[in-house]
Amino acid sequence: MNEGYVLRHSDWENRLELNGAPIVIVVENRGKFAEYAADIVCHAEGGEGTFKLFKGNDDASFEGHTAVISDLSSFSLNGKKALNLFHKKLIAEAQNGELLLKIGEINTALAAFADELAFRSEIPLEYDAEADGSDIVKLINARVQEKYPKLIEKIVAFVDLAAELKRIKLFIIFFGKAYFSAEDIKALYHHCSLLGITPLLLEPCFHEDLSLGEYTLIIDEDLCEIVVNSQKI
Repeated sequence: MNEGYVLRHSDWENRLELNGAPIVIVVENRGKFAEYAADIVCHAEGGEGTFKLFKGNDDASFEGHTAVISDLSSFSLNGKKALNLFHKKLIAEAQNGELLLKIGEINTALAAFADELAFRSEIPLEYDAEADGSDIVKLINARVQEKYPKLIEKIVAFVDLAAELKRIKLFIIFFGKAYFSAEDIKALYHHCSLLGITPLLLEPCFHEDLSLGEYTLIIDEDLCEIVVNSQKI
């Protein structure tokens, strides 16, 4: 599990323990909501931010341990960084066992094709007829599957991908309560808990559902902090 990881913000008195149980941050002040949202996205992409992640008393990389979906209507499983990590994983896999032998077979066929093409060409040509795993992964345009029957299934696939590629500790969604039923949210929370990931929803208003077992931190219009902890109910 994520015992020992804590999320803090310079504005808050409260700290959020990442123990796999769901967290909701409700920011009723519109300006502050926009500020927090932009900060989270920037920080998750490697920029500076006012949200800080700690393991014990030590700083932990926010970018390295966090995955964020800021727009549920248009997010992709093939973002540039994720796709690069996915390709590295595929390339490493291609260097082992039977696949390495198949690369040799591909190069033999590629050399034969290049020789035949050179023979038929009226213009003298030079060529490199040897491919490695990286070349083949690019050639087949390898990418993560994007199409799913339900949006919640795509979200679960995103979590699985982030867990596999980055070993994340924190998964953040903006406006999740507006898109999903309590049943879908509960299923997502359960899936995250199985992976040892803490799900966190950033919301503009409070939607209480005691059955979800959420720890909710409300930042009201006056920027006061209110805690609603249905994990203990």
